[in-house]
Amino acid sequence: RQRSVVIVHLSLVIYNAAVSAKARSILLLIILWLAFAVRAYRLDAQSIWYDEGLSIQLASLPPGQTIALSAMTDHPPLHALLLGGWLRLAGDSDFAVRFLSLFCGVLAVALTYAWGRQIDERAGLIAAFLMALAPFAVYYSQETRGYTLLTALVLVAAIAFVKLLRGDQRRRIWIIYIGA
Repeated sequence: RQRSVVIVHLSLVIYNAAVSAKARSILLLIILWLAFAVRAYRLDAQSIWYDEGLSIQLASLPPGQTIALSAMTDHPPLHALLLGGWLRLAGDSDFAVRFLSLFCGVLAVALTYAWGRQIDERAGLIAAFLMALAPFAVYYSQETRGYTLLTALVLVAAIAFVKLLRGDQRRRIWIIYIGA
């Protein structure tokens, strides 16, 4: 409860602060660094559990087999394909396999800012700050599953959707919306 009060208080400080564009950029970088730090803290403290092991096993297969086996599960293949590339690049330690989710989680914080910014700059900062510290967002950023990738893709679609609603009918906005 006390942690929640502190978070709400800091959100109000951000909202009420009359700061320059440079200061807002610095504040956004601080929020993103905070998001990275809380997600990276003890990233490999727990061993890989069953569902994560399934994700790693699926990602370790050749792409064709990954796609074929993903069709038999309730998970689309994008995360497994990205994780497969990441495993080849970064290795298969607990920290390395979870880092892709961490990256997607921090990306989701940045996208939350971009989504909130469509309303107001301060709203974007507050939303990003809250997403940076949201317990579920942090928790799922520390699992080798596709949840944070899904969150990031939903945010991309939401940003594109708002642009479409505001009359931006450029082809690339439609492609981004449909692709996400």
